[in-house]
Amino acid sequence: MKTLVPVVLYLRMSSDKQECSIDDQRKALTDYCAKHGYRIVREYIDEGISGWKGKERLGFQRLIADATAREFVAVVCWDQSRFSRFSPVEANYYWHILQQSEVRVETIKEGRLDLDSLGGWLTASISQHGKAEYVRSLAHDVARGQRRQRDAGYWLTVAPFGYRKPEGKNQRLILGPADEIATVRRVFALRREGYGHRTIARMLNQEGIKARRASGWGMRTIAFMLTRQTYIGDSAYGQSSRPKFAAKGDRGVIKGTHPAIIDRETWDAVQKLAGVRRKRHGHSTGPGKNRSGALAGILHCANCGKAMYDIGKDDYYICGSYHGKGQCTHNKINRGAILRIVAEKIRERFLLGSVEKLTAAIEKAQAKAKATAPKYDLGEVRRQIAGIDQKLATAAERMMTIVPSLVKTMEAKMLDLQRQRELLEAKLEATAPTPKKRRTAKDIAADLWRLDEVLRKGSPTAIRTALSQRIERIDIRFEPYFPGKKRIYHRPSSGALYFTKGSNQSGWSTSTAASTGCQKWRTRPQRPASLPADGSPRAPRPTR
Repeated sequence: MKTLVPVVLYLRMSSDKQECSIDDQRKALTDYCAKHGYRIVREYIDEGISGWKGKERLGFQRLIADATAREFVAVVCWDQSRFSRFSPVEANYYWHILQQSEVRVETIKEGRLDLDSLGGWLTASISQHGKAEYVRSLAHDVARGQRRQRDAGYWLTVAPFGYRKPEGKNQRLILGPADEIATVRRVFALRREGYGHRTIARMLNQEGIKARRASGWGMRTIAFMLTRQTYIGDSAYGQSSRPKFAAKGDRGVIKGTHPAIIDRETWDAVQKLAGVRRKRHGHSTGPGKNRSGALAGILHCANCGKAMYDIGKDDYYICGSYHGKGQCTHNKINRGAILRIVAEKIRERFLLGSVEKLTAAIEKAQAKAKATAPKYDLGEVRRQIAGIDQKLATAAERMMTIVPSLVKTMEAKMLDLQRQRELLEAKLEATAPTPKKRRTAKDIAADLWRLDEVLRKGSPTAIRTALSQRIERIDIRFEPYFPGKKRIYHRPSSGALYFTKGSNQSGWSTSTAASTGCQKWRTRPQRPASLPADGSPRAPRPTR
């Protein structure tokens, strides 16, 4: 008895207006599988969703995840556009996942997608590009229509709280019920008086004022309301997000499209308050966390592995998993202390203690590179590369019209040309051209030495940029100590710098430090008795 090949069906349609419904696809695919000796293991369905969406297609995502279990060998669908309307780059990502799981894509209309050969892959990619461009063109047509309606002052979405939208097409906003209008004005008035978003939401909920959502008023709802230009009679579009296929710059404000609820003076005063709050806390960082500090993204707590944040007003870096979450201990270090330690280690590793030593090291490296550099005729190498590029371009064009029997031959020639090009590129890279004005070792050393000045006097942004080029990560380990109170405190005890690839990689274990080139330090060196031993702020007084 013949063994049936296990396959799965993928069924998708964007809307019920399409000719090929889910039922029609299922019937055609079932007949196709029966004819070819396929056994249907299961179906994956995405109904009413576009093919260019990835994460939103839950059936598609389950299919990709299940493919790794290797319970089936093929995905069968109506045509390539049913599988996806991704761009070729995104489609290749999912094709690669299926290939790694030894699962192929097969369609009724186009047949099996041949992704193993260069010719087949080119054909599938070109077809994918056409299907993606169809969606993009359609989206642009829809966007143009919406833009015309928007410019005419028509409201295209659900009316905000305090407004209503009459039924029918091409309608402008009108004022809603009096109680909603009064609520909007009260929210703006309270914020102008200095009340916070959370406090305003709590007041409205306690007074039983109804919100659009069944869960009542929330901090985010209030914050969003206070930034909507709709309430001053203007229509703002493209402010919070931009659709995938929207044109660049497709955002703006159309003034006076509907009646205003809030006067301009109140609006400006509330927006000024919002600007002060953003400046104090940092943009979109959450309460108290500042991700724009000098060591942002580099400094980590070694006890839990989480990033440490600059909390601004207290001049500390604090463990991110403690601040607001309480998952780690109250580990923190003084901002100035850690920057001094990092600057010291940078000087040891890269600046060699003095500009004279650094200049001598650069001169030695330049001499060695000059002595060992191979010699090639760079002009001839570049001409050969240009000739190969022309041959590859011609071959790629011919692949579109070549007869199937010659595809493999053409592929072999293209691969051989590509190998020749790689060898020529290696020669080009090995022979550095002699510049008209060669920078001296002294000039280079002076530029590097300015790094020390940046670390001492630079802005947080300048320091972060300079460090990110040399350091991958900084870990600080903390230890508990008992200052004679019942409460336990934690202070920094040791740390390590992990230099980026190409520099000495640091380790952590003190026993292997000598052999691994570990750049480590103790954060509690001997200091005068008048200063904290670890360079960090003194322990806070326990609360009673």
